[in-house]
Amino acid sequence: MPQFDTTFFSSLLFWSIVSFGIMLFFVSKFALPSILDILDTRERRIKDSLDDAERKRIEAEQRLVEYDAKVKAASEEAERHIAQAQQHAQRLHDENQKKVEAETARMLSQARQEIEREQRQAIQEVKSTAVNLAVQLTERVLARNLSDEDRTRFSDDALKEVEAFYADERQA
Repeated sequence: MPQFDTTFFSSLLFWSIVSFGIMLFFVSKFALPSILDILDTRERRIKDSLDDAERKRIEAEQRLVEYDAKVKAASEEAERHIAQAQQHAQRLHDENQKKVEAETARMLSQARQEIEREQRQAIQEVKSTAVNLAVQLTERVLARNLSDEDRTRFSDDALKEVEAFYADERQA
Protein backbone atom coordinates (compact mmCIF):
# COMPACT_ATOMS: atom_id res chain seq x y z
CA MET A 1 0.00 0.00 0.00
CA PRO A 2 1.50 3.21 -1.09
CA GLN A 3 0.00 5.41 1.56
CA PHE A 4 1.94 3.67 4.28
CA ASP A 5 5.18 3.85 2.52
CA THR A 6 7.43 6.05 4.68
CA THR A 7 9.05 7.78 1.69
CA PHE A 8 5.75 9.20 0.57
CA PHE A 9 4.36 9.75 4.03
CA SER A 10 5.92 13.14 4.68
CA SER A 11 4.89 14.56 1.32
CA LEU A 12 1.47 13.01 1.74
CA LEU A 13 1.17 14.60 5.15
CA PHE A 14 2.24 17.96 3.78
CA TRP A 15 -0.25 17.90 0.93
CA SER A 16 -2.99 16.68 3.24
CA ILE A 17 -2.39 19.68 5.53
CA VAL A 18 -2.28 22.08 2.57
CA SER A 19 -5.46 20.69 1.05
CA PHE A 20 -7.11 20.73 4.49
CA GLY A 21 -6.07 24.39 4.90
CA ILE A 22 -7.41 25.32 1.45
CA MET A 23 -10.62 23.51 2.14
CA LEU A 24 -10.85 25.19 5.56
CA PHE A 25 -10.26 28.58 3.93
CA PHE A 26 -13.04 28.04 1.34
CA VAL A 27 -15.39 26.61 3.90
CA SER A 28 -14.75 29.47 6.33
CA LYS A 29 -14.95 32.06 3.51
CA PHE A 30 -18.05 30.77 1.71
CA ALA A 31 -19.89 28.01 3.55
CA LEU A 32 -19.37 28.98 7.18
CA PRO A 33 -20.88 32.50 6.91
CA SER A 34 -23.96 31.05 5.22
CA ILE A 35 -24.23 28.35 7.88
CA LEU A 36 -23.70 30.94 10.64
CA ASP A 37 -26.30 33.23 9.03
CA ILE A 38 -28.74 30.34 8.85
CA LEU A 39 -28.04 29.44 12.49
CA ASP A 40 -28.34 33.11 13.55
CA THR A 41 -31.58 33.44 11.62
CA ARG A 42 -32.90 30.28 13.18
CA GLU A 43 -31.79 31.43 16.63
CA ARG A 44 -33.51 34.82 16.10
CA ARG A 45 -36.64 33.12 14.81
CA ILE A 46 -36.73 30.79 17.83
CA LYS A 47 -36.07 33.72 20.19
CA ASP A 48 -38.76 35.80 18.45
CA SER A 49 -41.17 32.87 18.66
CA LEU A 50 -40.45 32.47 22.36
CA ASP A 51 -40.83 36.23 22.91
CA ASP A 52 -44.03 36.24 20.88
CA ALA A 53 -45.33 33.25 22.83
CA GLU A 54 -44.49 34.99 26.11
CA ARG A 55 -46.13 38.22 24.94
CA LYS A 56 -49.23 36.30 23.85
CA ARG A 57 -49.33 34.46 27.17
CA ILE A 58 -49.16 37.79 29.04
CA GLU A 59 -51.78 39.25 26.71
CA ALA A 60 -54.00 36.23 27.24
CA GLU A 61 -53.66 36.60 31.01
CA GLN A 62 -54.54 40.30 30.72
CA ARG A 63 -57.56 39.47 28.56
CA LEU A 64 -58.60 36.84 31.06
CA VAL A 65 -58.39 39.41 33.86
CA GLU A 66 -60.34 41.91 31.70
CA TYR A 67 -62.90 39.24 30.85
CA ASP A 68 -63.31 38.35 34.51
CA ALA A 69 -63.73 42.05 35.35
CA LYS A 70 -66.31 42.47 32.57
CA VAL A 71 -68.20 39.38 33.70
CA LYS A 72 -68.19 40.69 37.27
CA ALA A 73 -69.31 44.15 36.11
CA ALA A 74 -72.05 42.63 33.95
CA SER A 75 -73.19 40.49 36.87
CA GLU A 76 -73.29 43.53 39.16
CA GLU A 77 -75.14 45.50 36.46
CA ALA A 78 -77.68 42.69 36.10
CA GLU A 79 -78.15 42.51 39.87
CA ARG A 80 -78.60 46.30 39.98
CA HIS A 81 -81.19 46.13 37.18
CA ILE A 82 -83.02 43.30 38.96
CA ALA A 83 -83.03 45.29 42.21
CA GLN A 84 -84.33 48.38 40.39
CA ALA A 85 -87.02 46.31 38.68
CA GLN A 86 -88.05 44.84 42.03
CA GLN A 87 -88.17 48.30 43.59
CA HIS A 88 -90.18 49.60 40.65
CA ALA A 89 -92.59 46.66 40.89
CA GLN A 90 -92.94 47.19 44.65
CA ARG A 91 -93.54 50.92 44.09
CA LEU A 92 -96.20 50.14 41.46
CA HIS A 93 -97.79 47.60 43.79
CA ASP A 94 -97.86 50.16 46.62
CA GLU A 95 -99.28 52.85 44.33
CA ASN A 96 -101.96 50.46 43.08
CA GLN A 97 -102.74 49.43 46.64
CA LYS A 98 -103.13 53.10 47.63
CA LYS A 99 -105.32 53.76 44.59
CA VAL A 100 -107.50 50.77 45.43
CA GLU A 101 -107.75 51.87 49.05
CA ALA A 102 -108.59 55.45 48.00
CA GLU A 103 -111.18 54.22 45.50
CA THR A 104 -112.66 51.89 48.12
CA ALA A 105 -112.81 54.73 50.65
CA ARG A 106 -114.42 57.01 48.06
CA MET A 107 -116.97 54.36 47.13
CA LEU A 108 -117.73 53.69 50.82
CA SER A 109 -118.13 57.40 51.42
CA GLN A 110 -120.46 57.71 48.44
CA ALA A 111 -122.42 54.68 49.60
CA ARG A 112 -122.72 56.13 53.13
CA GLN A 113 -123.85 59.45 51.72
CA GLU A 114 -126.35 57.69 49.48
CA ILE A 115 -127.60 55.62 52.42
CA GLU A 116 -127.92 58.73 54.59
CA ARG A 117 -129.74 60.58 51.79
CA GLU A 118 -132.05 57.62 51.23
CA GLN A 119 -132.56 57.32 54.96
CA ARG A 120 -133.43 61.03 55.27
CA GLN A 121 -135.76 60.72 52.32
CA ALA A 122 -137.40 57.64 53.81
CA ILE A 123 -137.75 59.37 57.17
CA GLN A 124 -139.22 62.41 55.44
CA GLU A 125 -141.70 60.18 53.59
CA VAL A 126 -142.58 58.37 56.82
CA LYS A 127 -143.05 61.71 58.55
CA SER A 128 -145.17 63.03 55.73
CA THR A 129 -147.26 59.86 55.65
CA ALA A 130 -147.61 59.90 59.42
CA VAL A 131 -148.68 63.52 59.36
CA ASN A 132 -151.23 62.89 56.61
CA LEU A 133 -152.55 59.87 58.49
CA ALA A 134 -152.71 61.86 61.70
CA VAL A 135 -154.55 64.68 59.98
CA GLN A 136 -157.00 62.28 58.32
CA LEU A 137 -157.50 60.47 61.59
CA THR A 138 -158.02 63.72 63.39
CA GLU A 139 -160.52 64.85 60.76
CA ARG A 140 -162.46 61.65 61.14
CA VAL A 141 -162.31 61.82 64.89
CA LEU A 142 -163.48 65.35 64.93
CA ALA A 143 -165.86 64.57 62.10
CA ARG A 144 -165.17 67.76 60.44
CA ASN A 145 -162.89 69.11 57.84
CA LEU A 146 -159.97 71.07 59.02
CA SER A 147 -158.93 74.27 57.45
CA ASP A 148 -155.57 74.63 55.79
CA GLU A 149 -154.35 76.56 58.78
CA ASP A 150 -155.39 73.78 61.15
CA ARG A 151 -153.76 71.18 58.92
CA THR A 152 -150.52 73.13 58.83
CA ARG A 153 -150.57 73.51 62.62
CA PHE A 154 -151.32 69.80 63.15
CA SER A 155 -148.65 68.86 60.57
CA ASP A 156 -146.05 71.01 62.27
CA ASP A 157 -146.93 69.59 65.67
CA ALA A 158 -146.82 66.03 64.35
CA LEU A 159 -143.47 66.64 62.62
CA LYS A 160 -142.01 68.03 65.81
CA GLU A 161 -143.21 64.99 67.75
CA VAL A 162 -141.80 62.56 65.12
CA GLU A 163 -138.47 64.43 65.03
CA ALA A 164 -138.29 64.37 68.81
CA PHE A 165 -139.05 60.65 68.75
CA TYR A 166 -136.27 59.94 66.16
CA ALA A 167 -133.84 62.21 67.98
CA ASP A 168 -134.44 60.23 71.19
CA GLU A 169 -133.97 56.94 69.29
CA ARG A 170 -130.70 58.06 67.73
CA GLN A 171 -129.31 59.12 71.08
CA ALA A 172 -130.22 55.80 72.63
